[in-house]
Amino acid sequence: MAVITKKEEKAEAIIAKMGNREDVEEFKTLFKATYPDDYTKMMKTYIAEERTDKKGKGHPMPYPETYLSNMYKVAVKKMESHLGRSE
Repeated sequence: MAVITKKEEKAEAIIAKMGNREDVEEFKTLFKATYPDDYTKMMKTYIAEERTDKKGKGHPMPYPETYLSNMYKVAVKKMESHLGRSE
């Protein structure tokens, strides 16, 4: 099950709202303000993964701030590749 549904669409919507599209911190702040339920779900999922983690084994869920940074980077790359094809 996906941690955030329609993740790509939401990331693109946030990037479209941004004043400085190169500022990952602005992306994180806007995401949290625009989709507070998704951010809460992300935190709860991370905490649940942490609780079930065997000592030193790790789990696939990155820390929520890292998750948002990764989400931003993927969306920017995707948008850039679409712009490159249309030019």
